[in-house]
Amino acid sequence: MQIEPYPSKDGFRCWLNPSEEALLLEQVEEEPEKDLALRSMLHGLRADELEHVCTDNLRELDSEDSAYKLRVRSGKTGWREVPVSTELVQRMKMLKNVRSAHADEELISVHKGSVQRWVRNIAQDLAETHNDDWQYLTAHDLRRTWATRTYYALDSHHAVDLIMRWGGWDSRDVFTQNYLGRESDEMAASMMQSLGMLG
Repeated sequence: MQIEPYPSKDGFRCWLNPSEEALLLEQVEEEPEKDLALRSMLHGLRADELEHVCTDNLRELDSEDSAYKLRVRSGKTGWREVPVSTELVQRMKMLKNVRSAHADEELISVHKGSVQRWVRNIAQDLAETHNDDWQYLTAHDLRRTWATRTYYALDSHHAVDLIMRWGGWDSRDVFTQNYLGRESDEMAASMMQSLGMLG
């Protein structure tokens, strides 16, 4: 586990490696709702966005590969679509079927504070049995782990600079906020394939 102190407050930020992600998920494998919550945050959702985890918010991409995005309709930064793995989609559908839920029913029925407690309690147990660094893990670190893993898996950090150079933009903010649109579904599916998300 990588940890790093916060620059302006007490505590540490954490990034899990794949084996640590698996160890975390092992702790909830018999509890489908907790499992789905943790997996959703490991797909980039914030703890307060888990209410959007319902099959009605899945959108199948218009691509040759079977690929999905999850619509986050009213997140902290507004509407967005998050690429989700085939495995997460299957778990969502399985939990929906087990509960005989409607497509628009929330599959994670607890609030942000409960989810944060779940992660804290699991992390404390893992700190006692594995490594002291686990004591610093928070729910937000799952999202942080996703962001870093995705960034390096895609290795696309040169794209914005190259396009800015081609297009003649001097300001990265102006370009990303006003000109950089969403990727095509085909491109998103290709990236998801690169991440191993499509089974």
